[in-house]
Amino acid sequence: MLSFFRKNNEEDKTTAKDAEKSSSPNTTVKTPSLDDIPNLIDLLINSEDEHDATAAAQCIYKLCDINHKYNRVPMICSGKYNVLIPLLQCLAEESKFRSRRKFACLALSNLSLSERNKEFMAREPFSKDIIDSVSKVIAYNEYDSYLGCICLLNLSLLETSNKTMLQHSPITNGKHTSPLDSPNSLLRVLERIFTTFPVAPLKLQWACGLIKNLVESEENAVLIAQTKIPKCIVDHARTTIVNPYQWKRNSTEAFSVQIILSLLQWPQSRKVLIDVGAIEMISIMAKREIQAFDGFVNIQPFLNLLTRSHRESRGYNDTFKTSALVTAEVIVQNNHTLSDYPLATAVVSLE
Repeated sequence: MLSFFRKNNEEDKTTAKDAEKSSSPNTTVKTPSLDDIPNLIDLLINSEDEHDATAAAQCIYKLCDINHKYNRVPMICSGKYNVLIPLLQCLAEESKFRSRRKFACLALSNLSLSERNKEFMAREPFSKDIIDSVSKVIAYNEYDSYLGCICLLNLSLLETSNKTMLQHSPITNGKHTSPLDSPNSLLRVLERIFTTFPVAPLKLQWACGLIKNLVESEENAVLIAQTKIPKCIVDHARTTIVNPYQWKRNSTEAFSVQIILSLLQWPQSRKVLIDVGAIEMISIMAKREIQAFDGFVNIQPFLNLLTRSHRESRGYNDTFKTSALVTAEVIVQNNHTLSDYPLATAVVSLE
């Protein structure tokens, strides 16, 4: 029996940032090599001992961590090691070997960072298997289920995956169903994160990060507009207790504002956002903390919204008037000039 792993009594608490770092200091791991992969896969899948199965998963993760980036493409694309399917098998059962599943998710997250691996994982039949398996992990009510969101976030950076990921839903009773009609589709799994309380902060954060990538596609934005996600995103951004000056790149709040501004680009999702109070929310936030948008948010979609809404309404009401003035204030107080934004003059002209 291989002994790659010595367990410590203290629970390993890997965070999102740790996914790209080496193994937790709470464990001692023998340095594996690619030649060990066949034995590791055998332990990973066939061992009935959680300690050994977890040891194998952790070693596979270590083989593709930040110190071993050069292994990532061979592990997926060479056809020699075939780690993808065994890793996905580890995600299937909620109750069995949770620690094994965590390291399998960490490995998949690292492997999905490579552009060549993204392209390979986007092919059939792997893409559907990945979405189905990782969606199950996200649906689990566990602390580290956020790792599934990170894995899909990495894959969503590939355009072909971005456009198809949210459209997919599992086959039910031998039939294909719309993602809106399937409770187990990625779309509905993500929606439940926002409507189920309490929710782990990391899970909410990286679900927002995944959605931020997905709504860059109009087809995805239209789907999301038909769920409760837009209202939940707006409500969260409106009620967060975190001061906008303290928002960091890749924070839940930063992702939320980026989602809102992306959804504003498309007519159907824009109408939904207006109905749930997005314009008022952005105006209030910008007026309260004028620097909140600077640095990580492109304000141009908001300017587009204001001019389109004004044009479509054939007039303006107090909400649009206030929003236009606040937008102009944001631009000027961030040391930009109105000429930096082609639509700014049209926005300010609403006054």
